[in-house]
Formats: sequence, C-alpha cells, structure tokens
Amino acid sequence: MTHRYPAFDDVIHGLADHLRYLKEQGLDSLRITRKPLIDPSSSDMDTLKETPVISAPSVASPAHEELKRSTLTESDHVPDIEADRAYEFERAVTGVATNGTNDDRELRLAELRNYIGECRRCPLHLQRTRLVFGEGNPAARLMLVGEGPGSEEDRTGRPFIGKAGQLLDRIIAAMGLDRKDVFIGNVVKCRPPGNRDPEPDEIAVCRAFLDAQIDIIRPQILLALGKISGRVLTGIPDATLASLRGVFYQYRQIDLRVTYHPAALLRNPAYRRPVWEDIQTIMARLGLPVPPVKS
Repeated sequence: MTHRYPAFDDVIHGLADHLRYLKEQGLDSLRITRKPLIDPSSSDMDTLKETPVISAPSVASPAHEELKRSTLTESDHVPDIEADRAYEFERAVTGVATNGTNDDRELRLAELRNYIGECRRCPLHLQRTRLVFGEGNPAARLMLVGEGPGSEEDRTGRPFIGKAGQLLDRIIAAMGLDRKDVFIGNVVKCRPPGNRDPEPDEIAVCRAFLDAQIDIIRPQILLALGKISGRVLTGIPDATLASLRGVFYQYRQIDLRVTYHPAALLRNPAYRRPVWEDIQTIMARLGLPVPPVKS
C-alpha cells in the first residue's frame, strides 16, 4: 500500500530502526534535550568512536520464543510494532482517520485490511485458519470489542458468529439495532490456541490495528466485552470485570463502557441483568428509546 508521504515513512522507520539498535545494545532510556549531545567537529566524536559497545542479554517472552521456533524464513514479511504504529500515526495526522463519509471510512478500513495482509507478526498465526478483521457499519455509532476469535470465527473469518455471537445478536436487537448498524471487532484478530487468553505481546502487536479501526470509525461509544478487552481499553491491568463495570471511561477521546462477554452469560445467566443495565445506559447515551424495566 502506498502512503501519502513516503518521506514520513522513511523518517519513522529510520528512527524505529535506530531505537531498536540502541535497545539491542542495552540502552533502556534516552534523555530528551534540544542541544546536540556531541558536536561532530569536536574531539568528543573520536572518543565516541573508540568507546566499546556493551551488549545486554536479551529477554524473550514465551510467545516470542515460539515465534523463533516457527517455520518463518528470511523472506517472510514480519513487520514490527513500531512500523505498524507509524502507519496508524500517519493515517491519523494526515486526517485520513477522522471526519470521513461512510464510503471514505469503508475504503480506509479496506486499506487497513490490505496493510495487515496475511499477518505473521506474532505466534497466533501459527495455528489460525483465518484472520478475523471485524465487520459492520464503518460509520457505526457503537463499536463492540471482544477478546479474540473463537473456533467458529477462526473457521469463517467473521467475528461473533458462534453461540456467544448469536446471543450478542439478540442483545443488539434488543437495543432496536441490527448487526449491520454496529461494528464488531476484537483485541486480537487471530484465535489463541485452545481459546486461552491472548498474551501481552500478542495484544501489543494487534493493538495498533484495533486503534486504527477505532480512529477510522470514530464511534460515539465503545463497548468492551469481557475482562481482557476491558483491561486493555481501560488500561487497568488485573482488574476484575465487576470492578470495571458501571462507569464510562475515555479511550482515544471516545466514551467507553465495559460489560460481561456474551460467553459469560451463557455460562452464568445471573450476569444477564447487569449486562442489560449496561446496555440500557448505552442506549440512553446514544439517544435510543429505553424500554421500561419489567417488574
């Protein structure tokens, strides 16, 4: 995909490469200053050239170790998080991700999907069948964000179409909306093996793409479904879902609400009342008619 400002890409990617190199050499922080650290014409430059480089031991997560053991070859395209963030940032600062028409947003989502490609950026690609990008109205007022695809979603490439998805469809219908009126996505776009929770480094890889989707769609309200999505979007690690409920947060200057995942409702019907309370609050914020509470 061709970006609007190739020179911008060169600067961002060059900076990312240099910072990555410094990190590999054991440097874990930088001091920001407006003055040059070294005058190129001074004798300090010769001293710098003679300074030995101290290597720091690398620490890899289990997920990255799995990726290293995978069948990736040197010819495989494995972009890094910095490059993906650069993409997201460029699209935002050039106005591409805001205030567009429905057709503009649909085109931009298609561009984002094209950029992601057949993603091999983290170990989740090793066992996935299909990447689940998300679907719905590109100008939706409500965007729902789950944790990650399940087995049915992995098989079809569509979000929330298993039993939990069927329940979600009924919840959306109870709001007076249709699935085509909202946008449905996930924190990670590939199914974690055995439906386990996604690991932090897997979430970090996909985070740029979720944020780009949010910036393109610009919904009025984000609804996080489940504790993983709630923790990621609120930025409150290790929080219980019960503690995250009941208030509006802000994420990328958008109202955010957290509620139970539909799969949790299937396991525990007692969660249905608090979920309906959350849904009614969202309906009121969207200006939708709220049905009276049954006695």
